[in-house]
Amino acid sequence: MRALIFRIVAVAVFLLYAEARAPAQVFKLTGGASSGFQAEGAGLEVRSKDYEAWSGAGLSDGHLIVGAFVKVRLPHYIFKLGDDEVAMTLPTDLFGTQSTLHTTGLTVETQMKKTSFQAFLGQMGTGFASPMFRGGTSQGPLTGMFFTNTALTKKLHLFSRNILSSASTSISGVEWKPWAGTMVSSAAGIGSGHFYTAQAASLTSRRLDLDVGYVAAGANFQRSLSGTALQTELDGANITGVFRPTSNTNFSFGSQNYVVPPQGQQPALHAQVDRIGGSWQIDETSVGSAFFRSTLLNRTSEGASLWAARSLGRLGLRVNYLVSASDIGPAQQSTSLTSEEKLTPRISVLQVTTYSAGKTSIAFGGSLAGNRFSAGVSYQTYYVPFRPDHPFTQALSINLNLNLLGNVHLTTATSFTPQGKMIYTVAGSSSYYRLSGLEATPQSQNFRFQQYLIQGKVTSPAGLPVSGAAIRIGKETFYSDSDGHFFARQRKPGRYKVEVVVTEFIATGNFTVVSAPSDAAATKDPDAPGIIIVLSRS
Repeated sequence: MRALIFRIVAVAVFLLYAEARAPAQVFKLTGGASSGFQAEGAGLEVRSKDYEAWSGAGLSDGHLIVGAFVKVRLPHYIFKLGDDEVAMTLPTDLFGTQSTLHTTGLTVETQMKKTSFQAFLGQMGTGFASPMFRGGTSQGPLTGMFFTNTALTKKLHLFSRNILSSASTSISGVEWKPWAGTMVSSAAGIGSGHFYTAQAASLTSRRLDLDVGYVAAGANFQRSLSGTALQTELDGANITGVFRPTSNTNFSFGSQNYVVPPQGQQPALHAQVDRIGGSWQIDETSVGSAFFRSTLLNRTSEGASLWAARSLGRLGLRVNYLVSASDIGPAQQSTSLTSEEKLTPRISVLQVTTYSAGKTSIAFGGSLAGNRFSAGVSYQTYYVPFRPDHPFTQALSINLNLNLLGNVHLTTATSFTPQGKMIYTVAGSSSYYRLSGLEATPQSQNFRFQQYLIQGKVTSPAGLPVSGAAIRIGKETFYSDSDGHFFARQRKPGRYKVEVVVTEFIATGNFTVVSAPSDAAATKDPDAPGIIIVLSRS
């Protein structure tokens, strides 16, 4: 009941605030179904300069999931009300195990001199995020959180993460960046009543990227017990890195130790994954290899991958040899030949011939890219370390994207679970823009435009426009239109910082920045060439 009241209040506050401050808004409708999420539903998002909100509802495994959220930006404070995701991160989290806590309640954020504060009061629960809708469930006792970050100097920071509930968490530490590309951090405290300590260091240079760390978490450690799902933590020594002795050669390596806390009658699970690999390229030829070893519940699996690729004009060839073995069965081998030909800049065809266990199979695919429609059928080879009987698996990957009139975007995609199951997602979205600042061409308004202009275009690697991308220029955020264009007007000339804010996209799907300038010049010339930002859709 309390969670439902929070959601109702959040929506009411947003409606009152949005009506009072209505100038530039972006509305985004989403909906769809997915076998991977075992869910179907729909949602609505609204964004503006100083507020954003969303609401969603759907069914997951036959259970109704709802959610609502409002974020309001004031001169010195940020207020959040409703369902939110709080990153319970530490600077020692170098290996992808950062925890996210789902909250339902009120969050206040502010900055006082050199310290930023984040305070929360409400309930914890389980969040649900999908391309179709967002929502969450809340349960458990009343919970309070208080996070701080203090910049003693530009290179030295202090941090503290505190959660007060049925089981308390309090972890504090220090982060030091002695020079560019290096970081040393340390953290210690208790998590849900159990001792925790971690030390980490990272180095980024032209020749070497290196992350090392040691974590003493214990089998029963969790960052929060307040209604959150179990999350994997690291334990013991961990290292990952990439060494590039020349511009055409690189070696990668890693060793990571994971622990899943006990649940019910299930004891804590410990797993270790080791890998080493390398590649070499000269002109249009490249070769590489990788070796894997994983251990789970005293069962060990090992695998190796050897490959060579050659580009012959429009034709690309690749040969793969895979071999895997476990302590419970014989070794398995397979060899595949992949050929891909680019018939035109927007059309390619693909053929994969595989020989395994005395049998030969042939699969076909390809891609088609258009202004309104794009499709791709390809084949991916995965190493699944926690399936020792058959760790190497080849899976079909299908992606369909359809841009209809009126900013309606439909997406169909398949993916592959670690258990070897193919899942699909079908989602649709439509974005609507209100007033200026969001269109490619300024429309007539009853106010004066600033005379200095920064403009640009957001595209895919194939040159197709990407709409709904969030571009922060200076302190303002702008969105690309259906043709990929965006513009920002500034009061003064000069160069302004440019940042692609992936977390604030109104476009459906996940994106990776391929290339983007770090800054841009504001000019009076409306015909001056704009900046180009290239994004890749996952």
